[in-house]
Parts: sequence; C-alpha cells; structure tokens
Amino acid sequence: MTDRGSSMTERHHTLHQHRGHLGWNNALAPVLRVHHGETIEFQPLDASGGQITAASTVADISWLDFARVNPVVGPVHIEGAEPGDAVKVTLLSFAPSGWG
Repeated sequence: MTDRGSSMTERHHTLHQHRGHLGWNNALAPVLRVHHGETIEFQPLDASGGQITAASTVADISWLDFARVNPVVGPVHIEGAEPGDAVKVTLLSFAPSGWG
C-alpha cells in the first residue's frame, strides 16, 4: 500500500451490528471497501452477542449460548492494500455502550 501522506479524504462510514458475523474468516467477502484516510465507526454487538442485557440476571448466564459470543463486524477491504502490507489504524475514540 502506498503512503499517501496527509491527503486524507473526509469520507466516513458506519458498520452496524447487522453487518457482523462470528469468528474471523478470510474467505468472507468484504462488507465495506475504503480508501486510505477514510474513517469507519464500528457498532458491534457486545461480547455476549446481545444475549445479556442490562435487565439480565445471574440466572440468565446459565442460558448463554457460547456459540454466539464475541461477534465481529466486517471484514473491511482497504483499496490498494496488498497481502503482507502493514496497515496503520488509528483509534479516534472509544465509548462503552452504557452498561456492563
């Protein structure tokens, strides 16, 4: 991937939880294609995959389906990146969902 310096675009994307899946798999087609300098806001499900909520009780833990935990959102294709390239990612902000 070539370094394009400070010529960042102002394009912003959002990936919502419905664009997610369980587990990393490089055979999955990208859900988004971006160029250098574009920003992405990821809005994944929580680590329980939405099974545990603020209203959950201790008893709800016994019903947790571990096949649905740790969902991820993506994958994202970066235009111009090639296998073996190092990709620098800058985390601009991080916010919890409001409970935990």
